[in-house]
Amino acid sequence: MNLQVLIVEDNISYQVELRMLIAELGFKVIGTVSSSSEALELILASNPDVIIMDIQIEGRHSGTEIGALVKDKKIPIIFLTAHPTKQHFEEAQDSGLFAFLSKPIELFELQQTIHLLINQRSIKSPETISGNSMESASPTSIYLKNKESFVRIDIHDISYLESNGNMVTVFLDEAEHSVRRTISSFSDELEPFDFLRVHRSFMVNLNKITEVHWSDYTLVVNDKTIPCSRQGRTKLRERLKFL
Repeated sequence: MNLQVLIVEDNISYQVELRMLIAELGFKVIGTVSSSSEALELILASNPDVIIMDIQIEGRHSGTEIGALVKDKKIPIIFLTAHPTKQHFEEAQDSGLFAFLSKPIELFELQQTIHLLINQRSIKSPETISGNSMESASPTSIYLKNKESFVRIDIHDISYLESNGNMVTVFLDEAEHSVRRTISSFSDELEPFDFLRVHRSFMVNLNKITEVHWSDYTLVVNDKTIPCSRQGRTKLRERLKFL
């Protein structure tokens, strides 16, 4: 099940570039349009999973105005601009779930932004993301990229996360999934569910901790010994009850 992406861009060079980037990420481009009227027509007809849209496009409406007009559809929108301004940000507030990317677009930055928007939507809204790409989303689920599809993960099944550069491995009780993201990008999604960043490379599910060793500043989760930084120890003492 692939994400279906709509591109709204009136620059042919950027249209081609975006189509190549989306294809490289394993997503499907359901349409590429250049005007506001075409964009509105296709959004209403196809209900894409994600919209990538330049702010300045042909037609009666700007990109942010289109975002406001389709806000009720709750589609994540990535606005593109060469020169983002405070006014752009303020206008985009009426679009619901959105992000900004500056041109030129980098592959990893685009991938990370899409994943963050999709995960935020799955947490904030119990509604289906799209029958075309994902099954019904739960407020306690996140979706992790796995080759050409997304894997639905129940947040409570996650034991811990380990970072290695720009890759993060999410460990479940009997499985693991690696994604190209930073561990910091998981904070907003997981911290409300009793997750704590205990080290620059580790985030743990507090409910999965079986042992804490103050002598060497480590803790154990699913038989994995995890280091705990000075700041992590302070936060851990505040969150857990020690008798």
